[in-house]
Amino acid sequence: MKATEQTVQQIERAIRKTAQKFPTDSENSVITDIHIKVSPESGEMVSFDDDDMELNRCVVEQWIDCNDDDFYTHVTTLLTNTLKRMSDTIDQMGIMKPFSFVLEDDDRNTVADLYLADDDTVIIGDDLMKDNIDEEDLASLVIQQIEFCNIILLNKASEVTPSELDHVTQIIRAIQPKAEIIPCDYGDIELERILDTRRFNFDDVATSAAWIDQIEHHHGEPDDDEEAEEEHHHHDDEHGHHDHDEHHHDDEPGHCDHDHQDHDDHCHCHHHHHDHEHGEVEEYGIGTFVYYRRRPLDLARFDEFVARFWPKGVIRCKGMCWFADEPDVCYLFEQAGRQMGLKNAGQWYATMPEDQLSELMDREPGLRRDWDEQYGDRMQKLVFIGQKMDKRSIIARLDKCLAD
Repeated sequence: MKATEQTVQQIERAIRKTAQKFPTDSENSVITDIHIKVSPESGEMVSFDDDDMELNRCVVEQWIDCNDDDFYTHVTTLLTNTLKRMSDTIDQMGIMKPFSFVLEDDDRNTVADLYLADDDTVIIGDDLMKDNIDEEDLASLVIQQIEFCNIILLNKASEVTPSELDHVTQIIRAIQPKAEIIPCDYGDIELERILDTRRFNFDDVATSAAWIDQIEHHHGEPDDDEEAEEEHHHHDDEHGHHDHDEHHHDDEPGHCDHDHQDHDDHCHCHHHHHDHEHGEVEEYGIGTFVYYRRRPLDLARFDEFVARFWPKGVIRCKGMCWFADEPDVCYLFEQAGRQMGLKNAGQWYATMPEDQLSELMDREPGLRRDWDEQYGDRMQKLVFIGQKMDKRSIIARLDKCLAD
């Protein structure tokens, strides 16, 4: 069900009228969510606040008596994309952040979390707004702290079996391969091993996470499936690997934050040789691999994969992706524990004017080596780190998320 221009305009007007209920010059209201109820029978789209006060109502003619089995999937994609396009309007609403736009059905059951107004982050997937969000935040925080460190203390080590200690160590090592791991009991450790060591180097630590190493440096054999063979035919051994003198991670570990002096807002966190790395499966089935494709993802299918079919064995996933409905935008997808998010990482180089792009390719030959005639520098490149992951199943699921 492709939305007509009239439908898009109706939705934009409805969202704009809802936003007008909360002028920026008024005192911020404590409202958690804006609820949007959509009916495939009447075609009505009604927005409410948390107190069930109606904010706006309209009828979308295209939705009246709609019998499409994927109705809410299509509506989710349409509303999400519209809200992202109107992010400037939404972010100026006089509502205390963070707040969400939530899609509901006729029975007021939550269908999907459409948009989270909280700086530049967009949260996707229904499982991200559960009551135990504090635990999920904690798991995410622990993983991110492990990624950004050079010394890790495993306290109360004697209270677990050697096998359990080894298991935990290997999980940590899969996330952070370069930090020194020191088992101890009740903090009983020589202070000179952790204080005033003069061993901390910000740049080294900021790029030490396993997912960064996988994206930048790993070389491996492509997957056996025909899709991978077709996708990789133009990335043979002669492409090799290239240096990254302009690749920086200046603010936080794992964030695609680069020097954009000559090409502001263009993402260049990915111009490396691309192979599917099988990763070494250790004793406990801990391993890594990179999902790589050039074709765009379908946002609705990807959102369904994340919300309903996310593999349980995945501990960490991070990388870049792009969607068919927004071909100019590079997104950074990130998962840690049960927290998942999608963040705008800038525009692909393919959107640059030809003269500027040509100059850039002359300065950065790796970009030319990775260039695809059809897609430019656009790509899906997601690093998976986990335990007993079914790699073939994950790849097959993600391939089904690719746009037709």
